[in-house]
Amino acid sequence: ALEGVALRFAEIADLLPAVREVVATGAALDRNPRWTQILADVLGRPVGRGPAEASARGAAVAVLERLGAAPAAPVPERIFNPRQDRTEAYREARERQRNLYRGVT
Repeated sequence: ALEGVALRFAEIADLLPAVREVVATGAALDRNPRWTQILADVLGRPVGRGPAEASARGAAVAVLERLGAAPAAPVPERIFNPRQDRTEAYREARERQRNLYRGVT
C-alpha cells in the first residue's frame, strides 16, 4: 500500500517540474521511516524529513510571503537519499501502474 501511494506521488511530482525539493512530514511518516525511504526511492531524489509542525509553518510562510517577507527555509531533520537499484525497479513499477490505470479509466 505504501509503495502504491508513493507511485501516485511520483505521478503528481512529474506534473510539478518546478518543485525541486521534497520535504515529507506527518505522524504516519514519523511512525514508519521506511515510507520516507520508499518515497525517496520512487521519486529518485532526496527526501527530507521535516518537523511535525511543518504544515502549520507552511501556512505561516504563505502568509508572510504575501506580506513581502522571505522567511528562511527550514533545515530537514534527516535526508533520505534514493537507492539507485530500487529507483530503477520502481520506475518499471510506475510504468506497470500507468498501464493499469489506463485500462480502468
